[in-house]
Amino acid sequence: MNNIKKWEKIKNILKYQPDISNNTARSELVEQLSIYHEELLFQNEELSRFNNHLEELKNDYQELFDFAPIAYFIINKKRLIVEANAKAKLLFGDVLQTSITQYVAPDSRKDIYLFLKTLFQERKSRKDIVFISWDTSIHMEVIAKKIVSKKDRFLVACIDCNKQYKTIQKMSNFSYKDHLTGLYNRRYFEKEIRNINPQKDLPYSLLIADVNGLKVLNDSFGHHRGDELLEKAAQIMSELNRKRYIISRIGGDEFAVLLPSTSSSDCKKIMGQFQKACSKLTINDIKFSISFGAATMTAVDEDIDNILIEAEEEMYRNKNIHEAETSTELIESIFTILCKRCPKEKLHSKKVAQYMKKFGEYMKYDQEYTELLELAGLFHNIGKVAIDYNILHKIEPLSSTDSSEIKKIPEIAYRILKSSSKFSKIAHIILYSHEWIDGGGYPKGLTGECIPFESKLLSVCDAFGAMTSDRPYRMAMTKSDALAELEACVETQFDKDVVKDFVKIIRSGFMKQQGWTYQQKHCQR
Repeated sequence: MNNIKKWEKIKNILKYQPDISNNTARSELVEQLSIYHEELLFQNEELSRFNNHLEELKNDYQELFDFAPIAYFIINKKRLIVEANAKAKLLFGDVLQTSITQYVAPDSRKDIYLFLKTLFQERKSRKDIVFISWDTSIHMEVIAKKIVSKKDRFLVACIDCNKQYKTIQKMSNFSYKDHLTGLYNRRYFEKEIRNINPQKDLPYSLLIADVNGLKVLNDSFGHHRGDELLEKAAQIMSELNRKRYIISRIGGDEFAVLLPSTSSSDCKKIMGQFQKACSKLTINDIKFSISFGAATMTAVDEDIDNILIEAEEEMYRNKNIHEAETSTELIESIFTILCKRCPKEKLHSKKVAQYMKKFGEYMKYDQEYTELLELAGLFHNIGKVAIDYNILHKIEPLSSTDSSEIKKIPEIAYRILKSSSKFSKIAHIILYSHEWIDGGGYPKGLTGECIPFESKLLSVCDAFGAMTSDRPYRMAMTKSDALAELEACVETQFDKDVVKDFVKIIRSGFMKQQGWTYQQKHCQR
């Protein structure tokens, strides 16, 4: 029986039996009052336990609020913070009775006002907002809702998303940034030129740039030097980029600059500034250059792809105009560096060039062909520039690994010389100059008539020059001993007819006559 029914029964006893002197009535009343008393005691105990439980829950939730790893604020409609947990105070200091907006980064002020407007109107809101914590930006996901039990009070939870943001940025950089130079990559460049706003961006100019000599540098000094060249080129262009134009590396040695709201004349001025700055580009004391091309989109109906092609074509025209001069200067600079690194190489190259030239004169070859032979003799070891100095000057026998490196020299020389229209004529001569008549040479193991005559001659001149010079591992041989060694290796290493003519010329004394031509320009520096 519930308490209401018990109380009704007690009232009925008192109403209909006012004379409680009656034993029966009195006993019944006492019994009902006792029962009611017991029920009240029990309910008071239950209520006390329930209140204690509520207090515990309140304390637990207060602790959750205070010590949560998320920053919590309770704000009012005036945007003032009326309560904050420990995390919020750790991040932002003493925040009570201050506006939540003052802790938001300037670039996110608009976001926080829109967020609060939505919150006050719809009673809930969610947005990513950048806050400032002790002068440091923190990207936060902010979730808020009205507190039902409190008038004009709103709970705001700020979840630190900095790690996620940095991960996303890293992924974005990986997706849109060139890992070597730090510039934008081709993918980003393509995205940007597809998003041109004709109403805002016209006239829209493009600059295309191509680094000259990258392949030669890679072949001569290794890809790490080529990477250094690209990094320096990117740095120079970035330092000039005061207006924050978009610079991208769109190919191995190719860059692009997007210039919105830039006229053709202004674009040409900017291109001139880039050209002037890039003229100081050096690696290993070798000067490099960059070829540029430009084009401008001036009408809405123009195709940006055609503008890009126009800029590329101008760049290639400029590249072709200066290519012969640029590549020749580059190769001559590389040869000069080799001679500085290995002074004896300079003497050896002069000697081999003299033998090649004198052979041509003795055999009465025409002047152009004779100078070609001389040139091949002078540059025959240019591939050594890419080989470890310690291997080149090793006294003890070479290991198999060292020998493999040495065998790369003619191929490296070929790649270097092939890049120049002037030197490409001697590239194949040098490539096959270490082939043997019996097929025991390198790089292709050619035999007999498959080896070009000029390469056979260079092989003999090189060997004779080496044998009659001091080496780290032995003293120089006499000319007689060297000639005897050449004759002993006929039909295995050397061509019989070439050795026969060469021996005859040496013994005739014709080699002692002077008459330098090309090598005077390059070996007396």
